[in-house]
Amino acid sequence: MRNLFFTLCICACAFPAFAEVTPADFVVSPGMVTSITCAYTGSEKLDASGMLYPPQQGEYNYKVYLPTNYSPDHETGYPVLFIMSPGGGASPSSYTAGLNSRGWIGIGLIEAKNGPWSPIIGNFLAAHDDAVQRFKIKADEKYATGFSGGARGSSVFAQIRPGFRGVLLCGAGFFYDETGRHKNVYGVRNIPNPFAVCMLMGQDDSNGVEVDLLPPVLPSWVAQKIERHEGGHVNAPRELIEAGLDWISSQPATATAPASAAPETTPAQPAPAVVQTTVDPALASAKPQADVRVLKKKVGKMERVELVHKTKGAYGFHDYTQWSYGVTVAPRSAQPLEVGSVRVAYRIYWKDDTGHKGDKNKVCKFQPGTWEPTQPVSTAKPGIFDTDIVKLGRTTMKPGWHHADGSTSLKDELEGIWVKVFINNELAGQKIDPPSLVEQGDW
Repeated sequence: MRNLFFTLCICACAFPAFAEVTPADFVVSPGMVTSITCAYTGSEKLDASGMLYPPQQGEYNYKVYLPTNYSPDHETGYPVLFIMSPGGGASPSSYTAGLNSRGWIGIGLIEAKNGPWSPIIGNFLAAHDDAVQRFKIKADEKYATGFSGGARGSSVFAQIRPGFRGVLLCGAGFFYDETGRHKNVYGVRNIPNPFAVCMLMGQDDSNGVEVDLLPPVLPSWVAQKIERHEGGHVNAPRELIEAGLDWISSQPATATAPASAAPETTPAQPAPAVVQTTVDPALASAKPQADVRVLKKKVGKMERVELVHKTKGAYGFHDYTQWSYGVTVAPRSAQPLEVGSVRVAYRIYWKDDTGHKGDKNKVCKFQPGTWEPTQPVSTAKPGIFDTDIVKLGRTTMKPGWHHADGSTSLKDELEGIWVKVFINNELAGQKIDPPSLVEQGDW
């Protein structure tokens, strides 16, 4: 009896039970969004796709929508759309009209969100493997979509389970392959054939350069479509999303002969023969245009200076921090920008806390600067520079001391940056981060 008890304990520890997993005979009603709990217990390596991180075991959740015409006795099964949100908690609820009209199943991943890859992949594999057993899914017609980090996740999903025909990418490109010779290149090693990629990107999106970076590295058999829309890093309008899903599902369902394989020393695969690119007619322009990205940086260490009154001694401290921005500039077309044709002007805004009564909202100041490239600027080699440094202060008073407005501390605050790119002395692009800086007035 002791040996049997020991054996049962070992089994219980080696194979953890997931008590909350939704039973296989649980009834899911068509036309409704239903929550399902599932689990991933595997131990796969995903090197073939260029994904360095293994899926995380555990209990996961997804939400599923079955079209109103769903029947478990359907002969071939129904196409399925996997959805990931950068903030997690994805739901097919906003897709139901399109899913129903197409006769698709929709699956939203709950735990998958921006962050470590292992739980993202674990959530997808748990949901996928549960759904293909639980529902009548068409084996060779799966799709994935998402915004921002959800788009990058979708590009992984399509390469780690069979049957995917396309992805709809909103606001971002593919994930980055971090293994072997492909390091820092889009992960495109295991793309199915046939396959379609539709990318929807805001005209002022900080990821805008990806509309030029992604197409050349996709395999030759991939059908591609890129469409720009108004706005920055925001999800595409619903009508464009639905049109994009219609497009990827309408592409040929038969495999296309690939072009000759690239040599081992070349990380990028052959460029596709045709890339369909469209731009919102209201935004179209014959003039050169540029995309701008910015990244706030803290420079060096904090400096502390003791404040000393000439007769009463020390009364506080003044701490200084230094900040700058990294700026990346690239053309929106494949045509490089020559030296001498590009000039970048910027203003870094901050609020100066003076400590005087009347300065209730602090005083907003700015530091201007300019930059010009010393070599041609292209999508492959964008212009990258750091702005001048802005020095911000914070004053802390000792007990018994205060400023003119009665406060015991003052703090300057970095407000943001406004960057303008001029090509041949004409405004070709700008980045306002945050957008509220427009309240300071154009310049």
